Amino acid sequence: MLRGLQGRSIAVLADDSSDNEGATRVVKALEQAGAVIHRLTCPAEQDLHAGRYAAIVLTGDAESSERAAGDRRLAQLVREFLASDKPIAALGDAVRIIARAGGAAGRMLSTPADASLKASLEGAGATLVDEPVHVDQSLVTAGDSARASDFAERVAREFADLLEDHELDEMSDLSFPASDPPASSPPSISRDPDARA
Repeated sequence: MLRGLQGRSIAVLADDSSDNEGATRVVKALEQAGAVIHRLTCPAEQDLHAGRYAAIVLTGDAESSERAAGDRRLAQLVREFLASDKPIAALGDAVRIIARAGGAAGRMLSTPADASLKASLEGAGATLVDEPVHVDQSLVTAGDSARASDFAERVAREFADLLEDHELDEMSDLSFPASDPPASSPPSISRDPDARA
C-alpha cells in the first residue's frame, strides 16, 4: 500500500472495451495501493463534483474520449480538478478531455500519436514532449507509446506522493494558521519609547 492513496476515492473514466489494458492496469495498481475506485460513465448519469474524489484518471480511445470531452458534466468535473490542482492522469486520446476543459495551455504533455490531436493540443497552448509518460505538476499524461504497466505504476506513485504532500500541507495549515502572531517581534516594537534616551 502507498500511504497517500489509502482509503482515497479515485474517479476513473474508462470506456467499456475489453482491450482497454491501460484502464485495467491503472485500476488494479490504485486498488493495490489502497485506493477506492469509482467508475464514471459517459454520458454522466450522476451529478459529478471534484470534492467527492481525491484524483481522477481518464482513459479511452479516440471515439470515447471525444464523447467524454463533449459531455458537459464530465468537462466541468475536469475543470474543477484543474482549478483545485488535484491529481489528474490521462492516457492516450483521453488527453483531449483535458484540452476541452481548458487545461492544456502552459502544460507539458506526452505526445499523442494522432496528428490532429497533436495540432489541437499545440493550438491550445500545450508543449508536447517525446516521453511515453510525462508528469507536469499534478497532471500525468501518457502517449500511445506508453506501456500500460508503466503508466499504471507511475500514476499510482505520483498520485500517492501528491496526495500525501497535499495532506501534509493541510495539516500544516491547521497547525499554523495565518492568524497566529509571529514567534518573535522586532526589538523596536517591544522597547519602551521613553527608554531610548
